[in-house]
Amino acid sequence: MSNLNQITERIVERLGLNEIPGGKVFAPDSQSWDCSLGALTFLFAMSDQNPMMRETADFRRERIDTERTPGEQSLDSGFWIRSQESFHLGEGLRSAEPLEIDESESRFRYKQGGGVDPWTPGQLSLLNSTESIESITTTYIETLGTSSGILVADDAGVHMTSLAGSVLWTYANANIHSITTDGDNWYAGTTGGEIYSGTNAAGSGTLYKSFGSSANVMVRWVKGRLIATHGNSVHEGAGGTWTQLDPGTTFPSGWSWVDIAEGPAAIYLAGNAGDSSAIYKIDATATSSAVSLSALVQVADMPRGETLNTIYAYVGGFLLIGTALGSRVAALNADATLTIGPLVHLSDDGVKDFVAVGSYVYAAVGSKCNKGNRTTAPGLVRIHLGQNLNDSALDFAHANDLFVDVTGSCESVTYSNDVLVLGVTGAAGIYKQSSSFVSEGWIETGRIRLGTAEAKTWRDLRVLNVPDSGGSVIGYANRDEGTSNPETWQQVVFTDGTRYDRTGKVSSNPNEPATDLFVALELTASTDLSQSPVVSSYNLRAIPAPSRTRLLKVPVMMFDRETDKAGSVMGYEGYAFDRLNLLEALEQEFAVVPFTDFTTDEKVNVYIERVSYTRTTPPAANDGNNGGIATLLLRII
Repeated sequence: MSNLNQITERIVERLGLNEIPGGKVFAPDSQSWDCSLGALTFLFAMSDQNPMMRETADFRRERIDTERTPGEQSLDSGFWIRSQESFHLGEGLRSAEPLEIDESESRFRYKQGGGVDPWTPGQLSLLNSTESIESITTTYIETLGTSSGILVADDAGVHMTSLAGSVLWTYANANIHSITTDGDNWYAGTTGGEIYSGTNAAGSGTLYKSFGSSANVMVRWVKGRLIATHGNSVHEGAGGTWTQLDPGTTFPSGWSWVDIAEGPAAIYLAGNAGDSSAIYKIDATATSSAVSLSALVQVADMPRGETLNTIYAYVGGFLLIGTALGSRVAALNADATLTIGPLVHLSDDGVKDFVAVGSYVYAAVGSKCNKGNRTTAPGLVRIHLGQNLNDSALDFAHANDLFVDVTGSCESVTYSNDVLVLGVTGAAGIYKQSSSFVSEGWIETGRIRLGTAEAKTWRDLRVLNVPDSGGSVIGYANRDEGTSNPETWQQVVFTDGTRYDRTGKVSSNPNEPATDLFVALELTASTDLSQSPVVSSYNLRAIPAPSRTRLLKVPVMMFDRETDKAGSVMGYEGYAFDRLNLLEALEQEFAVVPFTDFTTDEKVNVYIERVSYTRTTPPAANDGNNGGIATLLLRII
């Protein structure tokens, strides 16, 4: 039996006696009580000085704003506020709550989107669109930017095309598997165990090397030499002089090499067999007369099922790894080993190719580039190697980037004459970055709940544009992220270059509070696609709407002898003090007990917040009736 049960039993037993000291008899059942608290019964002691009070309990606390941007939560507007002034940490943010993730990330990231450029701090605008250079129907495509133009390999062979779309030369060969260039010449590996070569300026492909048996040849120009894989063997050479490198291990017959890249001190090769994938290195050791290549040494074993598609080394410090699941970034250590980071982003189509420009790396993500409004197309994801996330040296900000609004898969990306060039399979071809903007772009925020799971009445959404910017912006809101595209959400606010600071009502019914809210912004370019709106921030306001609790302040008699309205008397010497002790025991135990007001028939469950006792009788000349008034502060639950 709990202490509370024991307390209750003591209450019932002491107050239920038929006789009290002095021979005076009382009959509890005949008393006209005003109220009861658990097993205790009382007469009210209301007066002008001691009124009974009923009020709503406070549900907000005074607080000081210690957030990164001071001011919002310190303003006594009666609203809870969440705003975002920049988007430059990219996407991938499931929650927008500083209490759940890093505060700076919650203020500068968003969940997902497409068609938008978030990388300039303090503004969000549209991305450039893409335009066709050359239409090609193909199942394989690889592109390389050269000083002569764009070197392209596809199902038909190898050709060079200009950014203007003129085909400069063509070498026909339906068996091309890979291409590379040393700057002046191109080399193409075939599915038949051969390498063909020609000049970038004129084409004219001729047989460069035959390995004597039919197998895929992966060829790359790395560290000033040509490295080729034939089946699962690795070779290094030039012209007719070739050397098979020591494998250093035994590869299964199903092993296939998918890519080759170079680091400061080693050459790296990526390969797969079934669902097993690994990266190997070949150390390059220089002497006064030659550079020797070591045997293959495994430096990374990928998680089971995460097969490799491509690798790409950049600035001597990073190795970009494209897998069936997305992109990883590995640090190139001084001993040529790798420290591999987490998946920077996920891609249902995997990552097919990389190219780096400045501090950004662009990953070709097949057909799964988000172009906004939860729709996808062939395109790129941009990774910002200058901006780390999650306190990790190898986790970086990223966002969906250029896309081609066709059916197909972006299998290749390169860079030429200051523009990005994409290779898309299917009935697509070669596309380049355009000077025009995409017609529209979208972002969706992570879950906004203002730091609490309690309900809020979401009031309004304010969107601010840069004045005189082109195009327009629509702000949307929804109580859950759902599965529908955000264009079906509630349209809240519209802004443009002249009406650049607008506020719209999120809810016209304040009686429909919700715990969470999700916000989406749709950016639309000018009619001629020459101008983009520029969003500087959005601002969301809500009123807290938790379930209210009520407080009852009840003054009751606490005397040794008490007389009800019918004139019945009950009590004994010490009766007041006994009941006070029992009340304080209930208060101490945080006991939840029923409270009944017999004058109104209200019955509720309460616990005692506070017991206040004011003794009004002097210690003598009170005819033995000690006591006073107890004020009970009860919280209804």
